[in-house]
Amino acid sequence: MTTTRLICLRLFNRTLGRFAVMNALLRKALVGMLIKTKSRDDAYNASSRFFDLRDLD
Repeated sequence: MTTTRLICLRLFNRTLGRFAVMNALLRKALVGMLIKTKSRDDAYNASSRFFDLRDLD
């Protein structure tokens, strides 16, 4: 977390973060922005594709 983001979060917590409504709005915005907008292509997919010795050259 950068210093600027940390300061912004701290300011939000000290001013509007005291109100439950604002916390709920921020949480919904962050969930929508960080979790729900990811495409299925970005999801972790365990696979068994191992490298070949020729790849080490």
